[in-house]
Amino acid sequence: MTGVQTCALPSYGSSLNLTAGNAILRANGGVGSFINALDTSVSNLEASGGSGSVLLDNYRPLTIGQISGVVGVSTTTGQIRINNQGSLTIAENVIGGSLISLLVGDAAGTGDDLTVQSGVIVRSTSAKIDLAAGDDVYLQGFSLVEAPNGSVFIKGDSANADALGAFISIDGIINSKSGALVNGDSDADEVLVDAMGTGGLTLDLLGGNDHYRINYPTSSTFGSTITVNDSAGGTDLVSVFGTNNPDELFLTTQAPPTTATSPASPPRSC
Repeated sequence: MTGVQTCALPSYGSSLNLTAGNAILRANGGVGSFINALDTSVSNLEASGGSGSVLLDNYRPLTIGQISGVVGVSTTTGQIRINNQGSLTIAENVIGGSLISLLVGDAAGTGDDLTVQSGVIVRSTSAKIDLAAGDDVYLQGFSLVEAPNGSVFIKGDSANADALGAFISIDGIINSKSGALVNGDSDADEVLVDAMGTGGLTLDLLGGNDHYRINYPTSSTFGSTITVNDSAGGTDLVSVFGTNNPDELFLTTQAPPTTATSPASPPRSC
C-alpha cells in the first residue's frame, strides 16, 4: 500500500481559470484535465464529472457542498483529485469510480486541516482513497470513508512546513479491501481512534515522539484489527482505554527491545 507523502500546490500567478464565492461545475466528460487541472479560487464547490474526472487546484479555504441540490463531488468512472491551499471541509458526499485524492497543502502555522463532517461519505467504488493535510485530519463521528476495492491512506503533517505535529482523529468508519494506513511525519504527532470498520487499520506516525490513543468503543464499531507499527523512531506512547465490560488486548512485538525494561507494577489482565 502506497501513500501520498506531500502536497505542494504550484504558484498560479495570474492564470486562475475561475474566481467565485460558490461554484457548481457540471460536465459529462469531466472537469479539468490530467495535463492541466482547473485552477480556481472558490469557497464552496459542487461538481459532477459524469464519466470523466474532476481535477482541480483551489487556492483558498474550501468547503465541498452547501450550495444547491447537486450533492458534493461525483464521477461515475473517473478520478476525483482536489488539491487545496487552505483548509478543506467535506460537508457533502464525495463519490467516484476511480482514485479519490483530497489533499491540503502545508504553510507555516496552523489551519491547513482536512475535515470529513459527520454523516458524509467519501467512497471510491473501484480504487484507493488518499486523504492528506498539512496539519490535522478529522473524520467526524458517523462519517464513512470506504474503498471496497482498494486501500485508504490518511496523512497528517503532510509536507511538514512547520515544527508542529499533526492531530489525526478517526471517529468515523473506515472500510477497505486492502487495508488503511495512517501516517504522520517527523514531528510529534498524535492519533485518536474511536471507531474502525473492515479491512484493518495500521497506525504509523513515523518520526518524533508520537502518541497513539485507542478508545475501545461502547458499541460494536471496531470491525477489524488495529495495528500500531511506528517505523521511524522516537519515544512513543500507546494508550488504550477500555470499557466497563470485559475487553481483550493482545500485545505482540516483531523483535525484543534493545534494552531490557521492567514493569512499574505487576502485569494485570485487561
